[in-house]
Amino acid sequence: MTLAIHPGDCYLINFPSNPTRHLQVVITSVEENTGNFVMVGIESVHKRSDRTKILHPNEHPFIIRDSAVTYRLADVYSLKWLKEKIDSGNADKKESMPHGVLKRICDGLLSSDQTRQRVREFFINATWKLESQG
Repeated sequence: MTLAIHPGDCYLINFPSNPTRHLQVVITSVEENTGNFVMVGIESVHKRSDRTKILHPNEHPFIIRDSAVTYRLADVYSLKWLKEKIDSGNADKKESMPHGVLKRICDGLLSSDQTRQRVREFFINATWKLESQG
């Protein structure tokens, strides 16, 4: 089975370093040559949360309390990695993020001081290609 993902697709994913599944949002298209894409997590707001972008209840069906986008944990992932997570039962697809909310999340990736430079560069390159094709 080939996995097709798009910006705005959401997954509830279990990471070995954290026993609680968190909502993850795909924010770029898949890079054709590598199969890589950027995904960012969402967590309930707490004292140390990055406050660049806060999502509110009802902005996505899974969000039931104010939640922060975790730009410090945004990363470049591969389709192979995500497919293995799904196949092993450690990732479940959820409803896609509404376009307006996705745009706010993407804007925050560029403005947050917690976004790693390599993630920022991949994002800029991926979105520049999309805009130049349109």
